[in-house]
Amino acid sequence: MNESQPQPGASPLSGPSPGESLSTIESLPRVQRVSAVLWPSFLLAGLANVVFFALLDPLSLIDYAGGPPLTRTAAYSLGFFGFWLLTGAASLSTLYFLSTRVPPPHQFNDDDDDPAEDGVAVRRDSQSAHD
Repeated sequence: MNESQPQPGASPLSGPSPGESLSTIESLPRVQRVSAVLWPSFLLAGLANVVFFALLDPLSLIDYAGGPPLTRTAAYSLGFFGFWLLTGAASLSTLYFLSTRVPPPHQFNDDDDDPAEDGVAVRRDSQSAHD
């Protein structure tokens, strides 16, 4: 079966099963993963820059903060790169959390590997009692 097609009966919203990674993200080329972080963050930084400086004049901010004298264009540029850094960090953390592995269930069990003590075995016993 082609790896890009979902398994029969698998929901696209169910996420990976325990011990399985999101291979679609990990198998992407590096340039595509970098683009998936930089492009959306670039667009959001531009939007944030427009909204922020539509409400606040950069020269007033510089005078109020007592910063070095800058032109409006320099303030817009610094604001854009600051917003790009923030939105890039948010996009990068999203990519990181999407590509981390889900630990298999046996890693949660700190005791011995006795399957009779697992929650699954207890549920099966309680279901058979109702039959």
